[in-house]
Amino acid sequence: MSFGKRNFKKEVTAAVDSFNEENNIPIRKALNEAFIKVIEKTPVDTGAAKASFFCSYFGNGGESQAEGTAQDSIRRIQERTKEFKLGVNLLLYSNLPYIELLENGSSEQAPSGMVKTTVVAWPSIVSKYL
Repeated sequence: MSFGKRNFKKEVTAAVDSFNEENNIPIRKALNEAFIKVIEKTPVDTGAAKASFFCSYFGNGGESQAEGTAQDSIRRIQERTKEFKLGVNLLLYSNLPYIELLENGSSEQAPSGMVKTTVVAWPSIVSKYL
């Protein structure tokens, strides 16, 4: 009889894992899209701002500027979002000293910011994947 209980427990665990994975996928896609939108909306002068976005599950990692391009930021984000699981916080950040100025409209290229406008669009982004 104990053999049957173990099989039942394994089956329930597998069903829960499958359910969780199925529900993680649309949110991963939405997060990925939203984070990429922030990068795409980021004003360009030298390209440093677009290249300096990072993603972390553990808070701000302290990176200040990355060598590379916006595509490097996007690759870092895609690596993190594909691991995302519901119930975990995922942070998009940039530690550039002037990123907040850009967000607050200091550039004519993004007078309404990058994050604020993406947050407003979040419900429509999520609805595409649900």
